[in-house]
Amino acid sequence: SCKSASTGYAPFELNYGYMPRTMTLAHTTEALPGLRDFADRARQNLMDAHDAIIASRVFQTTQANRRRSDHPSIEVGTLVYLSTKN
Repeated sequence: SCKSASTGYAPFELNYGYMPRTMTLAHTTEALPGLRDFADRARQNLMDAHDAIIASRVFQTTQANRRRSDHPSIEVGTLVYLSTKN
């Protein structure tokens, strides 16, 4: 789980009070082949999810930048409207 920029906490940590650690396997896993398979699958799932997030960000950035235009050239003395919203 990734920490939120606004809260500083990951959703899992807020829900359950702790952050789970990723598995680290010792040298004794030869006796437990199912454990190695499980860990490899979990690691692959994390990598796939990470790649999907990156691909989604790239796509969203590309789509957002399609609608953007260059800044207009404003020179000293040019009359402009200003927003007082913020």
